[in-house]
Order: sequence, then C-alpha cells, then structure tokens
Amino acid sequence: MAKNITVHSRVNVTLALPVPANTPAGVPVLLGTDGLKGFTLTPRTSAATLAAGTSPQGLLEGEASVELQSIFTVARLALTTAVTQFGAVYMTGAGAFTNVASGNTKIGYARKTIAAPGTVEVLLCA
Repeated sequence: MAKNITVHSRVNVTLALPVPANTPAGVPVLLGTDGLKGFTLTPRTSAATLAAGTSPQGLLEGEASVELQSIFTVARLALTTAVTQFGAVYMTGAGAFTNVASGNTKIGYARKTIAAPGTVEVLLCA
C-alpha cells in the first residue's frame, strides 16, 4: 500500500485497473488520453508477483488498485456510440450518452471499451 498519502477522505472510487508496466504504489497515473487521473495504492501486479502469491488479492496481471481522483460514482449507462476504455462520455441535451464532445456535457469516463452502442460502466466525474 502507498505510504505517502497525506490527506485521504475515502470518497474517491478505488478500482482494480490496468496501469503501465513497472508502476509502483504511491504515484499519480494518467488513464487513457481524455484526462482521467488516479493514484496507485498498490504496485502493478506482474506474472512474477502472481506466481509468488504476493500480489494484492483480486488483482490480475497488469492491474493496480487505483484511487480515481474526483470520481465518486460508477454507473452503468447505455451509450449511443462506441467508446474506448477511459474515453470521455458525454450527455446530450436530450439525455442520451455518447462519446461525441461537440455540443454535449462531459459526465465521465468509460471503464471498458465497447465496440458498438451498448451498456458500459461510466466513472462519473465531479
């Protein structure tokens, strides 16, 4: 676990998420290219730590426990478009959800990639 956290309020969502190779605990990470930021609470799990049984419980190879900054809620939403993992999700004036920024309001980031319109968990931003 990270030991360099000076203020921690337990209101941000923490999830097991893929992070770059060799990411240690206690560092900021950028997820995707649309501005989602997090802070690693555990180091990235590797094949070696999995084999040795020293990985944090529940993490898969390539994942770390990441506290997502200013993300307080995760909601399953139906999108009218495809979206990439950690890609921005917007709400239209009519209340539909899309990956199209123009004329719409950013509400969060997709947790996973969906290749066609469908339902995805969205990390709702403040």
